[in-house]
Amino acid sequence: MSEYFSVFIARLLTILGSFALAITLFGCDGSATIKEPDDGIAPALSVTTVQSSVREIIHKVNVTGTVIPWQDLSIGTEISGLKIIDVPVDEGDYVKKGQLLAQIDQTVVSAQLQHAEAVVREAEANLKFAQTNNSRAKELVARGNISSQTADDRETKALSASARLLMAKADRDQKRARVAASRVVAPDDGYISKRAVLIGDVVAAGRELFRMVRDGRLELSAQVPETDIGLIEKGQQVKVLRDHRDPIIGTVRLVGPTVDPMTRLGTVYVSLPTDSGLRPGMFARADILTSSLVGVAVPESAIVWRNDKSNVFLVGRDNYVELRQIQTGGRQDDWVEVTSGLEEGDTVVNTGAGFLNNGDRVLIPTAKSFSRISATKQE
Repeated sequence: MSEYFSVFIARLLTILGSFALAITLFGCDGSATIKEPDDGIAPALSVTTVQSSVREIIHKVNVTGTVIPWQDLSIGTEISGLKIIDVPVDEGDYVKKGQLLAQIDQTVVSAQLQHAEAVVREAEANLKFAQTNNSRAKELVARGNISSQTADDRETKALSASARLLMAKADRDQKRARVAASRVVAPDDGYISKRAVLIGDVVAAGRELFRMVRDGRLELSAQVPETDIGLIEKGQQVKVLRDHRDPIIGTVRLVGPTVDPMTRLGTVYVSLPTDSGLRPGMFARADILTSSLVGVAVPESAIVWRNDKSNVFLVGRDNYVELRQIQTGGRQDDWVEVTSGLEEGDTVVNTGAGFLNNGDRVLIPTAKSFSRISATKQE
């Protein structure tokens, strides 16, 4: 019972407000700008109207996600058991490809390299001597001065010396690689996002020493419902929204090929400009602009919800309104695309629509009404 009483009170207040506005607009002499029908039915409400018009509506998909590096590089070393003697960079530093990040003590590996190079020189000398003896043996066996067995033995020694030289060179190259690995350098341009090493630390093979954001490029890993992911394509423009600041313009780099079966969400990767001011790990909201179409639209304030459906009140003859169900599309600048239910130029109720019912008669103030009020005030 209380619910019906509340509705009755709300309708009563609306009617009283309409009469009060009518008196204000049309003056005390009873003159009216809009001619009322002689059916004796009073307007339910004073409203404003607007005509549906053709506008460009940009369709967009609203997403949320996390800012991540485009490529997050893990930098370590192959050397174990040696200490760090220099770390010339810190977190946040932008580095160039090949720039020194950390220096490992080279004393041991340099000595090992020198030993390996000496072994190579010795193996080269032994090979030269064995090859000379082999050549002589071939000449002597041809003259019959030595046996074939002796000649074969010298040839075998020459082959062995050649193999030992190859092994010595391989060991030397390995020692050279260890010396080179003692200099931990940047694999590409970018900035250091994490430093996990200090001077004096003893390194272990495979241990992460630094993390680097390659090229300093960040992107937004956005979660998209499966119903919308089919609308998104590589290259589409994205507006990343920020509180109290202008949006950042990005571009769809990649649409993930799978959808999580638990959350029914797919992933879209959005490339961000290098000067975005964002940081890895930040939360972000974004609008992915999927298409731009020209169509009939009305202000969002003109749309009313009845029975969980979108409707507008269409103004007809003698200012009687008709509740018209519509299908809506994209939204832009407080205007909503109407895909069906209206045509261009239809007059619909803008403000006050939420208080009306189908078949109500409304009062529509006009510019002439306001000019009369201004003239009355000046008098």
